[in-house]
Amino acid sequence: AKVQAEFDRTVAAIAGYFLLALLWARFYELITLVDPNTLVGRNGPIATPAEDTILYFSLISLTTVGFGDVTAINPYARLLAGIEGAVGTLYIAVVIASLIGRLLAKSK
Repeated sequence: AKVQAEFDRTVAAIAGYFLLALLWARFYELITLVDPNTLVGRNGPIATPAEDTILYFSLISLTTVGFGDVTAINPYARLLAGIEGAVGTLYIAVVIASLIGRLLAKSK
């Protein structure tokens, strides 16, 4: 039962991470409603980007991979991308620290 609970916590933490990407994608989508040229691809502005492009940009920003194939040029979207990268990094650090802390507590 304890192993199942730890597994469930881990899966929930992973799901929460991906939900953050979805949440940020909605923020980018709102910005593109005001400024359709918010995101730029290698071939120029992506006028009214598709939902999968917005989600892709969000996930790449959250994980701080930053391939550079899609870039935010709107100042608000750039700010959000920076905050998203910081939140993604902190989320991973906190989750890993929490899981390790639980393991260490159980080993004593």
